Parts: sequence; C-alpha cells; structure tokens
Amino acid sequence: MKKLMTLMIATMIAVLVGCGMDTTGTTTEAFTTETTTPVSTTETTTTALPLDVAAIYAAVAARVDAIFAIVTSEPIEPVEGEYSREALFSAFVPFKERMTHGTRGTKPIADSAKTAIAEIGTAIASDLILEDGTTYRYREEYASESWGFTKDHVIRFSLDPEHAIVFLTYSTYYDSLGVVTGHGISGKRFGYDAIGRLVIDLFGISHDAEQPQGIGGYHYLRLHEGVEYFQLMNTLLCSGFGMIHESFETDRRIEIYATPESCDGEEVYGGTYGVRYRAAGENVETTVYVKEGLFDRFIVKFLEDGYQVLTVDMMDLSGPDSTWNATWNLHYASGWDSVRQVDTHQGALYDGDSLLIDEVHFLDTTGYVYFTMDAEAAAFTDDVLDLSAFGLAFFGAIVDNAVLQSYKDDAFAAVESRMVWDDVDLLDGNPWDGAKAFLPDWVVDLAAAAEFPES
Repeated sequence: MKKLMTLMIATMIAVLVGCGMDTTGTTTEAFTTETTTPVSTTETTTTALPLDVAAIYAAVAARVDAIFAIVTSEPIEPVEGEYSREALFSAFVPFKERMTHGTRGTKPIADSAKTAIAEIGTAIASDLILEDGTTYRYREEYASESWGFTKDHVIRFSLDPEHAIVFLTYSTYYDSLGVVTGHGISGKRFGYDAIGRLVIDLFGISHDAEQPQGIGGYHYLRLHEGVEYFQLMNTLLCSGFGMIHESFETDRRIEIYATPESCDGEEVYGGTYGVRYRAAGENVETTVYVKEGLFDRFIVKFLEDGYQVLTVDMMDLSGPDSTWNATWNLHYASGWDSVRQVDTHQGALYDGDSLLIDEVHFLDTTGYVYFTMDAEAAAFTDDVLDLSAFGLAFFGAIVDNAVLQSYKDDAFAAVESRMVWDDVDLLDGNPWDGAKAFLPDWVVDLAAAAEFPES
C-alpha cells in the first residue's frame, strides 16, 4: 500500500499538472527502438510517405485555442467614484454571454490540453526523427537525491480523424537507490467526430499489477465540442471519488462525490457523499451533501441561461445551529441605479441619493454586481430572500422559504437515485472500482498492454 500511495502521489503531480512540474536537472533525448518501447494498441494510419504532421498539428492547435480562448475586458471607469447601473450592465451582458455559451467549468482539461499542444509543437520544431512518417519518440529523465523518473513520450499522428494526434507518456519512478517504485501511463488524444467537432481525451493511470487491467489510481477527462464534458477523478484512493458530466446540448449537469470513511487499505464508502444536479432544460440546480448518513448541507442555485442568479447555501443541517449563505446577482433586481465605490471591488448600492445596501461587491471588468449575506437560518425571512426588505424587487419570480423547502425535499428524496450513473450504483461498495466501467475501452487496452522496465 505504501508503494502504491507513493506512486499515485508522484503520478498525480506529473499527470494532473501536465508537464508543469519543476524539471530542474531534467534531460531530454530522442530514444530509439533499442530502448524499452511502450506498447500501444491505438490504431494509426501509416503511409509510405511522411504525413504532413505540421498541418494536422496546426488544425488541432487552432481549434484548441479557439475553444479555450480567454476573453478579457477593459475595466469600467467610474464617474466621481460612482458606477451607473447602465455601465455595469453593458459590461455584464457580453460576459454572461461568454459564460453561458462557452466551455464553462472545463479548466482542468483546458490547462492540460494547452500544455500538450505546446509540447507537441516543440517536438515538431525539433530535430527528432519522424519514425514511419507518423511518430515522434523521446525520453525525459530526472534524478534527485531522493527519487527520480524516466518518461518515454510517444506522439503519433494519423489520418484517422478520431485519432488525429495521440500523445502518450510511459513513466517509471525510482528511489534513491535506483529501485523501481512504480509505473504510470498518461495520454492526450485529439480527434474529430463525424461532423468535424473537436474531441479531447485526457487520462492518467498509476499501474498496479495486482489490479484488473493493471489500473490503480486513475483519472479521465473528455471534452466533446458543443456536446458534453465528462470528468472522472480518482487518482488517490483516500482523497475520494469525483465525477462530473455536463451536456452542452441540454444543459443537464450532474456531479457526484464520495469520501471514504477510512484509509487503511480497506477503504469503506457510503457515509459521506454528495450530488449536484440540474435537470435538462431546468433553471434550478441543487446540491445535497450527506455526512455520516445524515443530510448535512443543501445548496440551491437559480439560473438564467445557465448563469447564476441566486444561490442559497444551507450549512450544518445535521447540527443544532444551521447557518446560511446567500448571494444575489443584483442585475436581476430592480430598484437601484448605481454603485458608489467604497473600496476595491466593494461599494454601496443606491437608488438616486437613497442608500439601499451599504456593502455590495462588483467587478469592474465584467460588470458583475452581487450582494452576499451570512447569518443564522432564521434571519432569511421571505422579505430578505426576495430583497423587498432592502427596497428592491428580485428576479420577477417567487423566491421564499416555501419554495426553498420544496426544492430541498425533492433533492433529499432523489439523492440515492442520482448516485446511479450509467447503470452503476456509486453507493454500492467502492465507487473507485465501479467507475472503472466509465473508462473508454481504448484507455483500458493501453493500460493492460503497457510494458515498463523493472530497474
């Protein structure tokens, strides 16, 4: 177990961060077929003449840049310390549009994909030999006083759209005496679906010969442009299980979490877990946390076009003193016309010369204006929830305690059924084992076929 945990920690550092680790002392060299060569079952297209890898790369890189483009805005300038509602709203509208229709919530795959694209570009520009007209191979090595590794990288190009670029890394870790402490395999695949939309797959697996297909700790992320985002994080057994799926076509979203009750090698799940859920076409998203078998926390978000309007977070529900936190997007409240700046990103809300709320927050680059309140549950009366207690009218909809209770009851009743995904009950035993069924066959095949040096 100690060796397994050591491997998984090292794998998480190297894989989840991409190649962003400090590689001081690292050397990179091309390796040949005489070196221990990883085995891959990925199908590729071979040709008598070299592929135009630069063209394949350029097309993929351009799509990655476009999908994950970061759009910045110039800050709004206040007039004598005052931001008008009109100016703030003018900045907020395009920001909301980007958040609503962009790849929101995909930062983990975006960062790794950008890093991989940069590394592939470096390989193309180098003097590495393009083997068989399709493949670059090179080795990376690192050694310190306490540990070291070798990484065999394989970048394969193909005319098969599904596997346009496959970038695999086979890692072997050593202790200070040069004894192998573990192995891992990670990969990035860039391809296209039948109508040309980009598909990005990322995975990382710590190799464990005692586990089926050699899969120890693992993670897998997939972005299908305009269709869906899927994230499976199980790198460290004792850190728990996490899964996210969002449909960009229907706006349906589900997140599932589970934490083991012990980490002694016999991980037991079932007492602490959570589900975040938004049904297709719905503008309400709920999150339920269960702690030691008791409902402990409930979060409800009211949305418009997928963007947050009001969030109410009810904490410590299983204890005697529940506290709530609520955040209102004030662009959905009427009855105010300006924010007068008090400090950086902090101001007071006014209607003419009438002070309505003495502390609100705003972002001068996006125009976002919001009010946050933390208090005991009893302080959130109906007139506070709809903001009429502050002289405002909120959202054009009924938001009161009866509505919140209804959503809470429904979410509590559905939590166990929502812990079932793709016919796998993630409350039945260890979700880390059950969720291996969500890994695509080509990833499982790569892990099963991988060969590593032993010393």
